[in-house]
Amino acid sequence: MTDRSTTTANAGIRAFVARRPVTAFLIMAFSIAYPVMSLIAVVVLTAALALLAGRRQLSRAYRLQLDANPGGVARQRTNSPT
Repeated sequence: MTDRSTTTANAGIRAFVARRPVTAFLIMAFSIAYPVMSLIAVVVLTAALALLAGRRQLSRAYRLQLDANPGGVARQRTNSPT
């Protein structure tokens, strides 16, 4: 009959971590870090594209105001009678 305490202690993830603790840490760190970094990149790219889309709409509205007032400067309307 075999002694189970010697076979189970040297098997599996626990033995791998006991033999190579730095490697096990790096595997865990990178397996968590890559998905987190990709999510951050997606959020930043989405925000940048939304900002650029907003600027395009703003510039289009500004161009329409300039077309309505040829030769002049596009100004915002105010309530003051000046």
